Amino acid sequence: MNSPALASLQQKITTIKSQISEIHQRVSGGSADHAAAPTEGWASVMDTNTLLLDQMKEAQTHYDEARNTLRELRQNAVKQNAYVLIYVRPVKAGEATFPRYLLSPLTVTGCAFIAWAISLLLFYALRDSR
Repeated sequence: MNSPALASLQQKITTIKSQISEIHQRVSGGSADHAAAPTEGWASVMDTNTLLLDQMKEAQTHYDEARNTLRELRQNAVKQNAYVLIYVRPVKAGEATFPRYLLSPLTVTGCAFIAWAISLLLFYALRDSR
């Protein structure tokens, strides 16, 4: 009975019992008596848990609604993109306006003829004046 090991074990037992009573007090939110059942503390924990579960279910339904709305908006955007791609086609020119392949060589030939005629007239005018 007077063993030092027994005294050490008795001290450990009291320490563990005090820790257990502190934990019971924290959980129950009331007295630290071992005989009293922590129903009031557990009831409040369960009520809080139930409220949190209800809030989580409500948040889940909001999330599902938002996800469905996003899916519908994406499908609508794809439809509008398909409308733009399929029905609104770019307009291509049917015939090029310039260069005009027949008129351009005729214009160059006409300008060359006029230049030749002016230079010929100048040549005869200079020859006659000498």
